[in-house]
Amino acid sequence: MIQMLSKYGTIALVGLLVCAVRFLLRWKSLPNVLGMLDRGALAAGRDLATLEHRVYYLDRWLELLPYNTKGNCFPRAVTLYWLARRAGCPVRLHCGIKREGLKLDGHAWLTLDREPFHEPSDQWRQYAVTFSYPELTVSEEGTHSRPTPTDSARVA
Repeated sequence: MIQMLSKYGTIALVGLLVCAVRFLLRWKSLPNVLGMLDRGALAAGRDLATLEHRVYYLDRWLELLPYNTKGNCFPRAVTLYWLARRAGCPVRLHCGIKREGLKLDGHAWLTLDREPFHEPSDQWRQYAVTFSYPELTVSEEGTHSRPTPTDSARVA
């Protein structure tokens, strides 16, 4: 019985978080929303089992309530940012663009230790990074480069 309550509590938490993120993104800038979601310290240890369950329910919620016809990457990445940080994973959110004919297309994804984090596909490689949060520190920039797309994704 307690397990069932925990499951439904997780489903409700993730659903409310998806709704809250969508609401906040309509009224606040992305850096402000991420700053709000980033309040509070990272969890001391990594709770990957709980995070896996929450990611599963996040994806189910976004299937039920799609953000737009082109995809759910933006609300998924922002919501997953909050979930991952609370699970002890110091992830970074990245937004990028690529040219598709005369139009630009965007994508949002997370990285952990410079590797994609719960990214369902490899499409992030096609995008030129335009925004990262938290930003790289000077010491990180000196030892690592920002996530870079393939040459075909570079925006002219």
